Amino acid sequence: MTTLAERGDAEGQQSIDAVLGSPPFLAGLTSQQHADVRVLAAERWCRQDHRQLNACKIMLRAIRVSVEHMGTVPDRLKTHAEASPGTVAGKKRVELSQL
Repeated sequence: MTTLAERGDAEGQQSIDAVLGSPPFLAGLTSQQHADVRVLAAERWCRQDHRQLNACKIMLRAIRVSVEHMGTVPDRLKTHAEASPGTVAGKKRVELSQL
């Protein structure tokens, strides 16, 4: 695998294409090594696509975290209002409960 990773010429690309076009065991690689070769090939020959894919993954992670956080904010506000009836949130909660 090291020689494949070090090759940057057309012959190296053909070799990597052959490795990636077959199951990992045929090339004598583990699944993880096969995935590593795929990443190396993407970084070398599809730089922009690879960077855009990574940027999308980072954005999706941030969105997931934000959505999870959005669900906890109302719970924390409600808990705070219940625990502190003298605050603005507590007073508003009492007003809303009387409607």
